[in-house]
Amino acid sequence: MQYFIDQGEAVALSERKVVNKMQSGDYIGEIAFLVTCMNFLKEEWCCHSASRTVDVEAVTPCRMLEISVRDFLKVFQSVSLRDFKFFRILSESAETYL
Repeated sequence: MQYFIDQGEAVALSERKVVNKMQSGDYIGEIAFLVTCMNFLKEEWCCHSASRTVDVEAVTPCRMLEISVRDFLKVFQSVSLRDFKFFRILSESAETYL
């Protein structure tokens, strides 16, 4: 799943230290989302898994939106994913982890 912060604030923690502050419009889970997309497209569900890079903790009450890989791919199946800003942002963010 890919999660988006619709309302509220959260922090990303690595070894219990704040490494990023997030707010409305930011997203969480891009590494696992991309790995799952790649596995789904290759039909290799159990071959690769994404290890957690940070923990995320709400600082204020948050309302989150989520999109599954299956739904994401259904929506964009007829269009090249590299043409979408969303996918480019995810790719750039995950580049160092994959």
